[in-house]
Amino acid sequence: MLAPKIFNSLPDSGPSFCFIFDMTYEAVQSGFTYQMITSAKTALDSMNQDSHICIITMGAVLTAYCFTDHTEAVICDLTDISYISGCTATLIDVIDEIKSYFNYLLTQSGAPNTTNCLFSACEAALALLSGSGGVIVANFYGMPSKGPRAITARQATESGTEVEFLRLPKGGIGDYTGKFCAALNNAGFSVHLFGTPRPNQSMELAIVGCMSGLTGGALHHYPVLDEFAFQDLHNDLFRTLTQEYYWDSSMRLRVSNGIKINSLSGNIYTNQHQTIIFPVMVGSYTVSFDLSITGDLPPGGALLQLAILFTNSVRQRVIRIFNFMLPYSTDIRAIGSTADEGAIATIILKQTSTNLMRIGPAETSNEIKKMITVMKQPRTQIPVNSDHGSFTFEFRCTENSKSIWS
Repeated sequence: MLAPKIFNSLPDSGPSFCFIFDMTYEAVQSGFTYQMITSAKTALDSMNQDSHICIITMGAVLTAYCFTDHTEAVICDLTDISYISGCTATLIDVIDEIKSYFNYLLTQSGAPNTTNCLFSACEAALALLSGSGGVIVANFYGMPSKGPRAITARQATESGTEVEFLRLPKGGIGDYTGKFCAALNNAGFSVHLFGTPRPNQSMELAIVGCMSGLTGGALHHYPVLDEFAFQDLHNDLFRTLTQEYYWDSSMRLRVSNGIKINSLSGNIYTNQHQTIIFPVMVGSYTVSFDLSITGDLPPGGALLQLAILFTNSVRQRVIRIFNFMLPYSTDIRAIGSTADEGAIATIILKQTSTNLMRIGPAETSNEIKKMITVMKQPRTQIPVNSDHGSFTFEFRCTENSKSIWS
C-alpha cells in the first residue's frame, strides 16, 4: 500500500545514478576506465529512463558535468559547491548528450603524475544529489591517495596482527570513513565500487570498501586486468545499472513475547531504533536475524512481523508488511528434517566473516571447530531448561523467508 507522507524522509527519492570515472593516466592507459565508460554507455538504453543522472570525473582536477551549460565544471571547494548548478538531469531528456560526453571522455589520454581522489568525488556526489540519494557507480585505479581524504598504506609491524588490517584504523582517515559512510547512508546513497590495484601495491580495501559495505552497495575487485576481467567488469556494471531497485528503503522486525532479537547480519546499517537502513535495496539482499527464545511462545508458532518501506521505480512511497508464524519444536529430528542446509551454510559464513574482523583468523577457526563438534553430537531433545534455545531467521527481500533452529 502507499505510505503516508510522514514516512517520506527523502521527498525526491527515486531512480538516481551518479557516475564517477577515474581519468588519471594509469587508469586510462590500462584500459580500465575505457571499459568502464564503454560499458556504461552500452547500458544507458536499458536503464530506467526516468533516472536522474550526474557525472563526475577524477583527474588533474575534480569535475562535474553541467547539463545546462553543456560543459565540465571544476569543483574547487568541497565545503561549498552551491555555485555549481545544473549537474543533474533526467536520463530520457539528455541520453544523447551523455553518450556524446562519454565519447569525448574516451578520447582523453588521462592526467599524468596523479592518483584518484575517490573520497572527494563521493563527497561531491553527496552534495550534488542531496535530497534524492541514489546509486554511486565509481571506478578507481589503485589506492585513493590524492586530495584532503587521501589514504596512506598501512605498514605491517612485529606488534601488529592480521585482524588490525581488516578493520578501520583508529583516528584520522578511520574516524572520517566511519562518519562519512553514515552520512552517505542517511542521505540515501548506495555506493558500488569497481576497483583494480596498481602492480604490487595495496588498495586498502578494508578502508575503501566501507563505503560499499555500510551503504548496501558492492565492491567489485579485479586483481588482474585481462580480457576476462574486462568481461566481468562489463557484466557487473550492466547488472548494477539495470537491475530493479527499491529506493530510500528501511526494514524493521517485530517479534512476539518470549522472543528476543540478539543480532543482525547483512550488508546493512541500523539506527538507534534497530531499524535496518537500505539506502537502495535490491531483491537479492538478505538479512539474518539471530533470535533467542526467552520465555513461553504463543501456541501454534512464533509470531514475526516484518515491515519494509521504500520508494519504487515510479517514485511512489510504498510500505509492505509481512506476517509470519514459524513452528517450533524441541525435537532435534523434527528440526533437522526441515532445516535448509544452504541457509545454514550462509548463516555460518556470515558469522565467520564478522568473527574474522572481530577476533581474527585463528580464533575464528577455533569457533568453527567448536560449532561443528556441537552439531555432530548425538541429541534427540533440546534441553528445555537451557536458555530455551535459539534460532536464526533469514529474510530475502523478494523471495520466501526461511527459518533455522539451532
